[in-house]
Amino acid sequence: MNRKWGIMVLFLFVFMMGLASFPTPAHAQQQSEVMRNYQEALRARGIVEPRPIRNPISLFFNVKEFGPNLAYLSGTLSHIEGTLSHTGRVNAEVSVEDAIKAAEITAANLLANIIDHFGSLDRVKSIVKMTTFVVAAPEFYALSQIANGACQFFIDVFGREKGTPARSTVGVSALVGNGPVEIEILIELYP
Repeated sequence: MNRKWGIMVLFLFVFMMGLASFPTPAHAQQQSEVMRNYQEALRARGIVEPRPIRNPISLFFNVKEFGPNLAYLSGTLSHIEGTLSHTGRVNAEVSVEDAIKAAEITAANLLANIIDHFGSLDRVKSIVKMTTFVVAAPEFYALSQIANGACQFFIDVFGREKGTPARSTVGVSALVGNGPVEIEILIELYP
């Protein structure tokens, strides 16, 4: 009986060593680089690594996978430890610079939701589409400047090709909690 176990252990060891010698896919080799880029993007902006907000009674998912390689991320705000980083209308109570910062924090929160759902940013092949909602004072039309903050964050993490989405920026009259910026994204996934 002991000899059978010894042979099985030896077989398992040889089998596992053989698996370890297979090359990893190109996207898997870039994974640690993407996570390093994420950490660096946070550090460069002075953003504390976000934790996803989980509400057990909410009627939505932060991340909803569909099809073989797509996931949709629900609209997200610029929460830091459960509190909005900024409140009010852009170009009134919130400066343009602070609104751009809020968009960067929101982008970081979206990536935190991806990490929470998938375990890392490993499966993200590209940011496909981004919709940015901005509460702005009347006569403020430079809404795309605010969205640029989030886009640049994604580019800094994933690179220009993978991090640049198609996008829309929409002015709205109000957002949850009086936040100035909300962003939702569609991502393409590696299988």
